[in-house]
Amino acid sequence: MIEYCLDYGIILIITCLIHYISISKKFTYNQRFENLLKINFCLMIIAYINEEYSTIICMIFAPLAVLTCASIHEYLCTNFPNDFQRMAIFKEKESYMFIPKWILVFYSNFVFIGTFCYKVANYIIKHRVPIS
Repeated sequence: MIEYCLDYGIILIITCLIHYISISKKFTYNQRFENLLKINFCLMIIAYINEEYSTIICMIFAPLAVLTCASIHEYLCTNFPNDFQRMAIFKEKESYMFIPKWILVFYSNFVFIGTFCYKVANYIIKHRVPIS
C-alpha cells in the first residue's frame, strides 16, 4: 500500500507539472511541445520498467486517434464551412488540424495517468483498503 501511495504522489506531481506546462504563458508553443514530450518519454520508460506494454501501446495510439479526428475536423470545417463549424478555436494550431500539436502529447500523458489511477482504484477495491 505504501508503494501505491508513493507512486500516486509522484503521478500527482507529474499531473500538476503537465497542467502547468499546458496552461503557463511562460512557455512558447515549441517549448510546451518539447517539455510535454520529455514527460511523455519518462512516462513510457516508467511503463516499460513496470512491464505495462498495453499502456505504452495505448499511449501511442491515443494521439493517433486524436490526430485523425482533428485532421478530419479541420478538413471538413475548411472545405465545407456552411455545413460544419469549429468545435474550438486555438490561437496556435497546426495547418492540418484544429488543435496545437502539444495537445496530442497531453492526451498520451493522460492515458498513462488514467491507467495508473484505474490500477490504484482496483487495488483499493480488491484489497478493501479503508479510505479514511
